Amino acid sequence: MGSPHVASLDGLATEVGQFCCQLSVEGCASTVHRTTSATRSTAVIPVDLPAGSPTATGPSIDVGDFLGGAARSVNLSTTFGPATILVGEEQGQTCFVSPGHVNVNEHTHTTTFVYDLFQPTEAAPPLDHFVCYKAAAAKAPKGAAPFPKFAPTSVTAVDALSSTDPNDQHRLDLKKPLVVCNPVDKNGEDPTAPTHAAHLEGYAVKISKTVPKQPKPVKTVLGVENQVGPLKLRVAAPERLLVPSAKALGSAGAPPLGPTTVDHFKCYKAKVAKAKKGTPPFPTFMKTSVTLTDQFGGPLVYDLKKPTRLCLPANKNDESPAAPTHADQLVCYAAKLAKQKPRQPKFTAQVVSTANQFGPEVLRAKSLVELCVPSQSDE
Repeated sequence: MGSPHVASLDGLATEVGQFCCQLSVEGCASTVHRTTSATRSTAVIPVDLPAGSPTATGPSIDVGDFLGGAARSVNLSTTFGPATILVGEEQGQTCFVSPGHVNVNEHTHTTTFVYDLFQPTEAAPPLDHFVCYKAAAAKAPKGAAPFPKFAPTSVTAVDALSSTDPNDQHRLDLKKPLVVCNPVDKNGEDPTAPTHAAHLEGYAVKISKTVPKQPKPVKTVLGVENQVGPLKLRVAAPERLLVPSAKALGSAGAPPLGPTTVDHFKCYKAKVAKAKKGTPPFPTFMKTSVTLTDQFGGPLVYDLKKPTRLCLPANKNDESPAAPTHADQLVCYAAKLAKQKPRQPKFTAQVVSTANQFGPEVLRAKSLVELCVPSQSDE
């Protein structure tokens, strides 16, 4: 017989010798909780174990001829630790989860048993709130070597609002840094947030000039929901790109940002939308106050004045094709230090170092301008 072939979950068919088993991609995805980033290894195991033996343990296993037999469990050791798999007839149980163990996609054959092992992955942590500070390139002291600066560049960025116009290359010119955003503990909800590694740096963007011309953005109304309350927002052209970044206080540089679940975000200028005359009114924004603590200090109370922009997860340079389908968005609100007695201390400008895909930078964070709140579409 021919050598067996093992398909991934992205495929539709798996051939094992003379058998062809169809995979239900949606079924498998839901069964493995959509762990598409899971690590996979493949093993081909000889079949010599007597059919009546239900279990075996070891780095490699003979599982026996299970064709036509009842389903049974097999315990094994893997590079991911102990695992339990359930084996049935040659085209039974094509993919399933054994709770607390390695997920298995199995196919059987009269002479070989082929399986894919998927390492269990934890759910991605919830998206942080981010507090954003107006920022610009810092100047080095006189006589010192110049600080590293951002070099203008262009990228492609596709999100849920991107058009399907064939002339739309989804290309944006990045002009300069605008903001640096810290993960923030809002109202004591996550005291660990100020220590989280993934910050965001925001760059001014402009739709690139291309031949043929890219289409102009179409104004649209989108519904969002978050802790501040439901809103309908009228969004216009994209005006910044938020990039996951490492950040450190001072000008000595920031370490590289390790693997992160934080997306790139393409941000659109936004304002509260009004319903058409004669239709039910849209939700209204109610000003509110929040207590914030971040890497720069706190707790301090800020008043949220109005929504300013909607930021959608984006696939930058085709690095994350699934990003436009991710649920977590950011709605940013203009924030101002609340008036209290005694007075709260005003923010003092800080020099910080950042590192991201565009290289190292040294920035001067000038003033707190926005709070960006994790949000979801209401559709």
